[in-house]
Amino acid sequence: MGKRGPRRQEGKREAGGRLSRKPIEKQARDIARVAADEWEAMNTALMARWRVHHVPMEKLRDQMAGSYIGRLCLTGELTQQQYDAAQAYLADRRDYHMAIDAPKQMGAVDLNAVHGRTHHENVGRSQQAVTRFMAAEAAIQTAQNIIGLHGNLYAAISLCVVAEVDLHHMVGDVRLALNALARHYGLGNRRAA
Repeated sequence: MGKRGPRRQEGKREAGGRLSRKPIEKQARDIARVAADEWEAMNTALMARWRVHHVPMEKLRDQMAGSYIGRLCLTGELTQQQYDAAQAYLADRRDYHMAIDAPKQMGAVDLNAVHGRTHHENVGRSQQAVTRFMAAEAAIQTAQNIIGLHGNLYAAISLCVVAEVDLHHMVGDVRLALNALARHYGLGNRRAA
Protein backbone atom coordinates (compact mmCIF):
# COMPACT_ATOMS: atom_id res chain seq x y z
CA MET A 1 0.00 0.00 0.00
CA GLY A 2 1.37 3.42 -0.99
CA LYS A 3 1.87 6.51 1.09
CA ARG A 4 -1.10 8.58 2.02
CA GLY A 5 -1.46 12.30 1.73
CA PRO A 6 -0.36 14.79 -0.90
CA ARG A 7 2.65 14.14 -3.04
CA ARG A 8 5.94 15.33 -1.58
CA GLN A 9 7.11 18.58 -3.17
CA GLU A 10 10.59 18.70 -4.61
CA GLY A 11 13.11 21.25 -3.38
CA LYS A 12 15.71 22.00 -0.74
CA ARG A 13 14.66 21.36 2.82
CA GLU A 14 15.44 22.86 6.20
CA ALA A 15 16.82 20.76 9.05
CA GLY A 16 13.27 20.01 10.28
CA GLY A 17 12.17 18.66 6.89
CA ARG A 18 10.17 21.73 5.87
CA LEU A 19 10.70 23.25 2.42
CA SER A 20 13.27 26.03 2.52
CA ARG A 21 11.83 29.51 2.99
CA LYS A 22 14.82 31.36 1.54
CA PRO A 23 13.61 33.71 -1.21
CA ILE A 24 16.12 32.44 -3.79
CA GLU A 25 15.20 28.79 -3.27
CA LYS A 26 11.47 29.59 -3.24
CA GLN A 27 11.85 31.48 -6.51
CA ALA A 28 13.73 28.54 -8.06
CA ARG A 29 10.90 26.19 -7.04
CA ASP A 30 8.30 28.54 -8.51
CA ILE A 31 10.20 28.81 -11.81
CA ALA A 32 10.52 25.03 -12.04
CA ARG A 33 6.79 24.60 -11.34
CA VAL A 34 5.82 27.16 -14.01
CA ALA A 35 8.13 25.51 -16.56
CA ALA A 36 6.56 22.11 -15.84
CA ASP A 37 3.04 23.58 -16.16
CA GLU A 38 3.94 25.30 -19.45
CA TRP A 39 5.41 22.10 -20.88
CA GLU A 40 2.33 20.14 -19.86
CA ALA A 41 0.06 22.69 -21.56
CA MET A 42 2.20 22.90 -24.71
CA ASN A 43 2.86 19.18 -24.92
CA THR A 44 -0.59 18.42 -26.33
CA ALA A 45 -0.30 21.01 -29.10
CA LEU A 46 3.27 20.03 -29.95
CA MET A 47 2.43 16.35 -30.16
CA ALA A 48 -0.55 17.20 -32.39
CA ARG A 49 1.80 19.06 -34.75
CA TRP A 50 4.01 15.98 -34.86
CA ARG A 51 1.18 13.43 -35.21
CA VAL A 52 -1.18 15.27 -37.58
CA HIS A 53 1.11 17.49 -39.65
CA HIS A 54 4.30 15.35 -39.48
CA VAL A 55 6.49 18.26 -38.35
CA PRO A 56 9.98 17.03 -37.39
CA MET A 57 10.60 16.84 -33.64
CA GLU A 58 13.36 19.46 -33.67
CA LYS A 59 11.03 22.03 -35.30
CA LEU A 60 7.90 21.48 -33.18
CA ARG A 61 8.41 24.67 -31.16
CA ASP A 62 9.05 26.82 -34.23
CA GLN A 63 6.37 29.46 -34.75
CA MET A 64 6.24 28.67 -38.46
CA ALA A 65 4.99 25.15 -37.68
CA GLY A 66 1.70 26.67 -36.51
CA SER A 67 0.45 27.56 -40.00
CA TYR A 68 0.14 25.66 -43.26
CA ILE A 69 2.34 28.13 -45.15
CA GLY A 70 4.93 27.97 -42.37
CA ARG A 71 5.00 24.17 -42.49
CA LEU A 72 5.50 24.34 -46.27
CA CYS A 73 8.41 26.70 -45.67
CA LEU A 74 9.90 24.40 -43.01
CA THR A 75 9.78 21.44 -45.40
CA GLY A 76 11.41 23.48 -48.17
CA GLU A 77 8.40 23.56 -50.50
CA LEU A 78 8.23 27.36 -50.13
CA THR A 79 11.08 29.85 -49.73
CA GLN A 80 11.49 32.34 -46.92
CA GLN A 81 10.63 35.15 -49.37
CA GLN A 82 7.33 33.48 -50.20
CA TYR A 83 6.57 33.02 -46.49
CA ASP A 84 7.35 36.70 -45.84
CA ALA A 85 5.11 37.69 -48.76
CA ALA A 86 2.27 35.63 -47.26
CA GLN A 87 2.73 37.34 -43.88
CA ALA A 88 2.76 40.79 -45.50
CA TYR A 89 -0.39 39.93 -47.48
CA LEU A 90 -2.16 38.75 -44.31
CA ALA A 91 -1.19 41.98 -42.52
CA ASP A 92 -2.49 44.08 -45.42
CA ARG A 93 -5.68 42.03 -45.55
CA ARG A 94 -6.25 42.48 -41.81
CA ASP A 95 -5.69 46.26 -42.09
CA TYR A 96 -8.04 46.41 -45.08
CA HIS A 97 -10.80 44.59 -43.21
CA MET A 98 -10.38 46.94 -40.27
CA ALA A 99 -10.48 49.97 -42.60
CA ILE A 100 -13.74 48.93 -44.25
CA ASP A 101 -15.32 47.75 -40.97
CA ALA A 102 -15.80 44.22 -42.26
CA PRO A 103 -17.46 41.86 -39.79
CA LYS A 104 -15.11 39.53 -37.96
CA GLN A 105 -14.64 36.01 -39.24
CA MET A 106 -16.17 33.12 -37.37
CA GLY A 107 -13.91 31.71 -34.69
CA ALA A 108 -13.34 31.45 -30.99
CA VAL A 109 -15.11 34.02 -28.85
CA ASP A 110 -13.12 36.19 -26.44
CA LEU A 111 -15.48 36.98 -23.59
CA ASN A 112 -13.07 39.58 -22.18
CA ALA A 113 -12.76 41.55 -25.41
CA VAL A 114 -13.92 45.14 -25.66
CA HIS A 115 -16.90 45.30 -27.99
CA GLY A 116 -17.63 48.02 -30.48
CA ARG A 117 -15.79 49.42 -33.44
CA THR A 118 -13.79 52.54 -34.06
CA HIS A 119 -15.29 54.23 -37.07
CA HIS A 120 -12.44 55.56 -39.16
CA GLU A 121 -10.49 57.40 -36.48
CA ASN A 122 -7.67 57.97 -38.93
CA VAL A 123 -9.06 58.44 -42.44
CA GLY A 124 -5.62 58.68 -44.05
CA ARG A 125 -4.52 55.40 -42.55
CA SER A 126 -7.74 53.71 -43.67
CA GLN A 127 -7.31 54.97 -47.23
CA GLN A 128 -3.68 53.84 -47.22
CA ALA A 129 -4.71 50.34 -46.03
CA VAL A 130 -7.30 50.08 -48.79
CA THR A 131 -4.77 51.24 -51.40
CA ARG A 132 -2.12 48.75 -50.22
CA PHE A 133 -4.54 45.82 -50.28
CA MET A 134 -5.92 46.74 -53.70
CA ALA A 135 -2.36 46.95 -55.06
CA ALA A 136 -1.61 43.46 -53.68
CA GLU A 137 -4.80 42.13 -55.25
CA ALA A 138 -3.78 43.76 -58.55
CA ALA A 139 -0.41 41.95 -58.38
CA ILE A 140 -2.22 38.63 -57.95
CA GLN A 141 -4.58 39.50 -60.82
CA THR A 142 -1.62 40.28 -63.09
CA ALA A 143 -0.08 36.88 -62.32
CA GLN A 144 -3.46 35.22 -62.89
CA ASN A 145 -3.76 36.93 -66.28
CA ILE A 146 -0.31 35.64 -67.26
CA ILE A 147 -1.11 31.99 -66.51
CA GLY A 148 -4.66 32.22 -67.83
CA LEU A 149 -6.93 29.30 -67.00
CA HIS A 150 -4.06 26.98 -65.99
CA GLY A 151 -4.49 27.74 -62.30
CA ASN A 152 -6.53 29.64 -59.75
CA LEU A 153 -4.30 31.93 -57.72
CA TYR A 154 -7.16 33.59 -55.82
CA ALA A 155 -8.44 30.24 -54.57
CA ALA A 156 -4.92 29.19 -53.59
CA ILE A 157 -4.37 32.37 -51.57
CA SER A 158 -7.84 32.30 -50.06
CA LEU A 159 -7.78 28.65 -49.02
CA CYS A 160 -4.12 27.93 -48.27
CA VAL A 161 -2.91 31.28 -46.90
CA VAL A 162 -5.99 32.90 -45.36
CA ALA A 163 -8.07 29.88 -44.30
CA GLU A 164 -5.00 27.62 -43.78
CA VAL A 165 -6.60 24.58 -45.40
CA ASP A 166 -4.11 21.80 -46.13
CA LEU A 167 -4.54 21.43 -49.90
CA HIS A 168 -1.32 20.00 -51.26
CA HIS A 169 -2.51 20.01 -54.87
CA MET A 170 -2.63 23.84 -54.77
CA VAL A 171 0.98 24.36 -53.67
CA GLY A 172 2.05 25.26 -57.22
CA ASP A 173 -0.60 27.97 -57.46
CA VAL A 174 0.36 29.22 -53.98
CA ARG A 175 3.98 29.51 -55.15
CA LEU A 176 2.97 31.53 -58.21
CA ALA A 177 0.75 33.86 -56.19
CA LEU A 178 3.35 34.35 -53.45
CA ASN A 179 6.06 35.02 -56.05
CA ALA A 180 3.86 37.77 -57.50
CA LEU A 181 3.31 39.17 -54.00
CA ALA A 182 7.04 38.98 -53.21
CA ARG A 183 7.76 41.02 -56.35
CA HIS A 184 4.99 43.45 -55.38
CA TYR A 185 6.35 43.93 -51.84
CA GLY A 186 9.95 44.10 -53.10
CA LEU A 187 11.07 41.19 -50.96
CA GLY A 188 13.47 39.78 -53.54
CA ASN A 189 15.41 43.04 -53.74
CA ARG A 190 15.54 43.39 -49.97
CA ARG A 191 16.97 39.87 -49.54
CA ALA A 192 19.68 40.47 -52.13
CA ALA A 193 20.76 43.71 -50.43
